[in-house]
Amino acid sequence: MKKLILILTVFALAAPMALGIGEARLTGVVTDTDGNPLAGVTVHLVATEKRSIERTVETDEEGKFTVFLVDGTIPYEFTFSKDGYLPLQAVWKLNLLPQKNEKEVKLAKVGSQMGDAPVENPAFAIFNEGVQLANEGKDAEAVAKIQEAVTVDPTLIAGWSALARLHARTDNWAKAAEAGEKARELGEDDEVLNSILADAYTKLGNNEKAAEYKRLAPANPAALFNQAVPFLNDNNDVEAEKLLKRAVEMDDTFAKAHYELGSLYARQGKNSEARKHLTRYLELEPEGENAAFARDLLKYLS
Repeated sequence: MKKLILILTVFALAAPMALGIGEARLTGVVTDTDGNPLAGVTVHLVATEKRSIERTVETDEEGKFTVFLVDGTIPYEFTFSKDGYLPLQAVWKLNLLPQKNEKEVKLAKVGSQMGDAPVENPAFAIFNEGVQLANEGKDAEAVAKIQEAVTVDPTLIAGWSALARLHARTDNWAKAAEAGEKARELGEDDEVLNSILADAYTKLGNNEKAAEYKRLAPANPAALFNQAVPFLNDNNDVEAEKLLKRAVEMDDTFAKAHYELGSLYARQGKNSEARKHLTRYLELEPEGENAAFARDLLKYLS
């Protein structure tokens, strides 16, 4: 019994470490509607789920800005504002490094007659309420709220994408496919979304569509690992295991994936598998940030 308590204590300490995975970098330029660069535009961003991250930067004389995010695995709401101009708000889920993210933003002057000038969108506030509910584990309420947001603004890509994720989380695969297809129709091309669609069509028995999205799904171990992170944070070892196994199959030198797999198998009582992956992790990163935990855990698994 003491041995089990010690193992659980190790995991209680180790669990938060999965949150900071997957950096992203965004570069962009802000102009007026005539294409002239705008200096001094405030670019404010806030995480819409999981973590409390908030940052503010300004555009330079050429209207350019750069943002580096230590956690690019989650969506962010961006607000662009400058005195005399109508603000723009958008929710973006960025590609992870080494992939690039480049955005061009246009701000219309206050009182301009630009028909498609970006203004504050009431759907954003509703969407953010849904995100908060999802983070609290209230999936049914979150689905209802985000569905309300996309009803207000049917072009809200982040809303459709979030619905696909929530429906997949609750095994409502028909709804997940429907929402995912809508997000892609509006221009979303996200690796995680493609994986959700591949899983959805597999569950629905549509092998042709499943194969189509599997070809678009994450093709590199880092993307697979980042896709596993939300499952790890939600203690969903079943789904996390599938992704982590694929990651180490593609790259046996992916140390973090071996560590998380070893930890996962230890929680499940699969000691042989746990030792295998923890030992491999220590071979790859003997002085890594999780090395001490791995060594302690191996002692209790022997």
